[in-house]
Amino acid sequence: MGIFEHIGINDYISEEAYSERVYLQFWVGHVDFAISHNKSPLYTSEKDINAVIVKEYKSMDVTQGKFGNKFYPLLRGVVDCPMPGDQILLCQFGGENYYIGPINTLNKPNYNVDHLIKQLGGADSSLSGWKKQKNIKETHKLSNLARLQKTYIKNLDDPDDEYDGINPNMTSEEYALTHQIGDMYLEGRYGNSIRVGGRKNNPNIIISNGRIKKGINPGAFVRETLGDTSLFSMSQKGKLNDYFCATDKVYNPSCMITDLNSPDKLDAPRKIDYNTEYEGAQTILASKKIIFDNRSTEPMIISSFGNLEIGTSGVVNMKAKDRVNLDAKIVNLGTKESATEPLVLGVKLQKWLGKLVDNIAMITVAPCPPSGPSGPPVNATTITALKTELKDIITDYAFVQPKKPSK
Repeated sequence: MGIFEHIGINDYISEEAYSERVYLQFWVGHVDFAISHNKSPLYTSEKDINAVIVKEYKSMDVTQGKFGNKFYPLLRGVVDCPMPGDQILLCQFGGENYYIGPINTLNKPNYNVDHLIKQLGGADSSLSGWKKQKNIKETHKLSNLARLQKTYIKNLDDPDDEYDGINPNMTSEEYALTHQIGDMYLEGRYGNSIRVGGRKNNPNIIISNGRIKKGINPGAFVRETLGDTSLFSMSQKGKLNDYFCATDKVYNPSCMITDLNSPDKLDAPRKIDYNTEYEGAQTILASKKIIFDNRSTEPMIISSFGNLEIGTSGVVNMKAKDRVNLDAKIVNLGTKESATEPLVLGVKLQKWLGKLVDNIAMITVAPCPPSGPSGPPVNATTITALKTELKDIITDYAFVQPKKPSK
């Protein structure tokens, strides 16, 4: 379904100009306004959300066609809302106006100018004048943000030289480079993205936010890094160093990442052992602040078949409205090697000291001849028996480090 329109045609052979009625499935539009919220002056109903007001072109002549018509997103669940200045494709089904786009005229996620609109502006070399010429609103922050790429990484794409000898004219790496399979991307305008892809036959999903760095050319960031403001990665195989770090960098969560071009510095140590050589299936969530908020009475569960390590360069605070329970075979306050002193069982110690005081209070000595030494306490055997109970006042469960660690 589409529309029939009379379109101007220049016959360069007969040097005649005439119009001809043709069928258009899609035609080009230029966005003047986008209705992204219900407070827009152009909003009239819920149907208007993400609708656009456009100029329609039916030919290369920008002045031809209708102006000011409202068009709606064609797809139900996915919308890439255009901004003023974008070029889009228009269509009509069942008497309703729809659009697809924006059209990828410059292959940039931040902005794509409408090349047909160049006739509408004056010659002004300033950024403001250029925006006006392209009908890009001043509120839009232009950035020369590059498209995400799937850069070849040998340790992930061809670790075993599998492609060696397939083509006698190419090395294994040359063959892999020319036969690289791309990923599927969902990219925003400001350095945020979702990558659904893989390395060889190992799938991965990477969600990144804040890929643009202040003072650095945004075109330099063609893949996600551990320097992104926030990063969530799920990988099937491969080291995180290979996925996200330069060749001379080793990712260590005990460090603060301050420079993408040099190895990390241990300027904020967290006492945690991190295996940077692990290359099985793994997930990483990194950001400047992370909140896990369980909003039901059901328990929040963190579970591991192996060790569970928690490290911080600051203070660990654990707060509970009721109590904190530690259930383990042994509890060490300190490292496994340094926690050598068993803790005392308070109730048992209290009972033992009570018996000791009672027996001391009942001490009586045996009578003796005049001027002779006094005899032993009558209850000496009871007091001696208390010594055998000393072993019962210490625990074989909880141990403490006797001295504060030096660092």
